Amino acid sequence: MGKLVGFGPFFTYLKHVKTNSFENAPLLTTASDQPTIFYSHGYTSYLNQNTVLMEELASHGYIIYSVQHTYDSAATLFPNGDIAPTDEKMFTDTEQMAGKDAEIPEAIVKAYAGSTYADRLDGSLLMRSEALAKNDRITAQSTGVWLADRLFLHDQLQAGLVPAHMDEIVKASNFTHTGQMGMSFGGSTSGAVCMIDRRCAVGVNLDGGDFHFNAFNADIPVPFLMFYSDMQNILAAFGLPEAPINHGHNDFSYERFETAGQRKDLYRVSLKGAQHLGISDFSLFLRGPIKNLLAGEAPASVIIQSQNDFVRGFLNKHLRGLGNNFPSDQYDKYSGQVTKQENVGVSKWWQTLDPEQRRKLEERIQSIKISR
Repeated sequence: MGKLVGFGPFFTYLKHVKTNSFENAPLLTTASDQPTIFYSHGYTSYLNQNTVLMEELASHGYIIYSVQHTYDSAATLFPNGDIAPTDEKMFTDTEQMAGKDAEIPEAIVKAYAGSTYADRLDGSLLMRSEALAKNDRITAQSTGVWLADRLFLHDQLQAGLVPAHMDEIVKASNFTHTGQMGMSFGGSTSGAVCMIDRRCAVGVNLDGGDFHFNAFNADIPVPFLMFYSDMQNILAAFGLPEAPINHGHNDFSYERFETAGQRKDLYRVSLKGAQHLGISDFSLFLRGPIKNLLAGEAPASVIIQSQNDFVRGFLNKHLRGLGNNFPSDQYDKYSGQVTKQENVGVSKWWQTLDPEQRRKLEERIQSIKISR
């Protein structure tokens, strides 16, 4: 991860961070059928990302299984001491995708800063088709691998094919009615899981896009939470002007265009002043200008606690069925800091198109969807 920000050893000091977790802590003897979450980190990251959020959920009775996506992650250390290093090719592929040392591709400019919904949709589709044409690592390769990783882990755990020391906690987990969650690319993976796996009961995407594309112009069949960083910071990072339309970065996913913004169980919220990397727990380990650059100018306490409160409130309501006042209580607590991202503009725009225009766009979308 340090290499991606230009200084390889940068994050090595994180080895000194102390957590509130205990290895091999005993399970409560009364624990059974516990609410269970599967989690994927961001691209190039590691399975301990978002530890603070995991501790928050675990302290309220959730069991969380975090996946490290080998080779697309930081170096992976196995229990027997073997190490699977980061694939060096990932760095060059990621740099090319981001347009490093080159002009920002027109497709990205249109997708993120387009002046109309038509422009943004066209840009999104161009990004997708160009990525497939280049057979780029993220879109054409990693999407399928990460989805397979998640399904494999779920299947293995549900079948009880685990080391003996995990037997007790696995038996206490509910694997038929689960939450699927991830940050960044892991968030995209989580949405993809929920589109095809009936064991997904709810999904959470922490500032991820929809690289898998199976949720594009499609209704995700379960309650879903999108927790965005500040879009204006993303635009600034790309050197793009402020967007004329207030939006997230996957407004065309998780709901059909014709009914976008109308679902009561699909939440899109944005944290003002947060950078993309801030939608994790990195803000606790950074200070000064570096913290503002990588995690955002919002106070670390707000960055961390707002994620904890929104995610836990959402899961309590939609996975556990607990009566609560989500998300009203959370909006009140973080008034002026966390805002609702309205998506009804997509459906209003879609209704202005004639049937032939809609048909052509739907055909174009379908032509670049890949079943995996």
